This record gives sequence, structure tokens and C-alpha cells, in this order.
Amino acid sequence: MKDDELWLTANSLNRSEKGIEALIGLLGDLVTPQLTQLHSPEQLLAEEEETMSSSPGFDPAEIDMDPDELSDLMSDYFDQHYRKALDEPIPALDNKTPRQCIRTKSGRKKVIAWLKYLENQEYRKASRSGDTAYDFSWMWIELGLEKPAKK
Repeated sequence: MKDDELWLTANSLNRSEKGIEALIGLLGDLVTPQLTQLHSPEQLLAEEEETMSSSPGFDPAEIDMDPDELSDLMSDYFDQHYRKALDEPIPALDNKTPRQCIRTKSGRKKVIAWLKYLENQEYRKASRSGDTAYDFSWMWIELGLEKPAKK
């Protein structure tokens, strides 16, 4: 990034557009949106993994931790992360929380699609890495949703 460049990062297209409008409103002709880049969460994770793996001195194999202990640690982390996510606005759910969405039929459909998306992404990641996929079963139960049968 050059010294005269201004970057705006947002986690949704709507927020990005609002941010650009606000910056143009504040800075007028001093700023114009030159380029908009959209990245999926998977692309951002892949970029971060590439950056970390290409960083000098980083070698995941050098992590000195029992694999079972590491698995438990990661499971605990994801449990906390997703437990918190149930009460946070999710862009894919029209910026409502999963608990808010399950109150309506259309909201439940969106939450089911969101959970299926999370599971599919986790299974893909686990199959690439050879790790065990995170188990989202508790979220279906917590939200009182019936998991659709696999086709």
C-alpha cells in the first residue's frame, strides 16, 4: 500500500458501500473508490494460511503439542466461537442472530442453510488437511432444528 492510498475493509458488501459513501461524504474529491475487491471467507483464510506458511520460521510441524491435546484445544475454541455466534448478527442471516431467525419459518430455512454451509466448509477443510471435522450437531440441537437427511 502506498502512503497516499486509503483502504476500507468491511465484512459485507452493504457495510463496504456505506463506508465508501461515508468516506466520500467526509473527504469529497480527495477520495474515490478505485477498486472494490470481494473475498469469500474461504479466500481470506487461504490467503492467511499462505502468508503464515510463507513467513520465515513458521513450520506447523514444529508445534510441540500432543495431537489429542491440540484437537481438544481446537474443539474448545470452536465451541466458544460458535456458541458466541448464536447470539451475534450474521450477515448471511440478514444481520440477525441465529436465535432471532429461528422464530420464523423463513428464518429457520436461512439458519438451516447457514449451518449446512458451515458443515460443508468444515468437511472440505478437514478432508484436505486429514483432520477430523468439527461436529456442529450441538448447534442443531441448541437451536431446536432438525438436521436434513443427506441425499
